[in-house]
Amino acid sequence: MDGLAVLRAIKTYDSQIEVLIITGYGTIKNAIELVRLGACVYLTKPFHISEVTHEIILAIEKRGRIDRLNRQFIG
Repeated sequence: MDGLAVLRAIKTYDSQIEVLIITGYGTIKNAIELVRLGACVYLTKPFHISEVTHEIILAIEKRGRIDRLNRQFIG
């Protein structure tokens, strides 16, 4: 299964899950498609672990903001 198929499966299961894609074979076309389908980050190898850590923190913070807004406006 490639990253696109994994992303689709995850988003079908739960569209609210934040998905970070890491690839060794990145293309601009693929990056655009993955982000359009809901990936929050698209990183290419090689990468620094600090990059991944930073992106995970941002995804957690984003999820927290969304959850707070949902509780505030939806109940």
